[in-house]
Amino acid sequence: MEEKKEEKKELFEEVCEKVEEKIKGIIETGINPDNIEALGELVDIHKDLSNEKYWEEKKEAMKMRYRGYEGY
Repeated sequence: MEEKKEEKKELFEEVCEKVEEKIKGIIETGINPDNIEALGELVDIHKDLSNEKYWEEKKEAMKMRYRGYEGY
């Protein structure tokens, strides 16, 4: 069970890193009409990943604070 969590965490971090690389690439080459839609989608993905990370950390903190919190 712990291995799956670690694998998921590593995959999550890898995806975040790749999204950030793509965003930086677009910014470095310059934002233009051809890449603005892709940039918007990447920013949206990054926002979703950040939100997911926040709630996972919050869930873990609540598990430590209150036993049985997993049901929420």
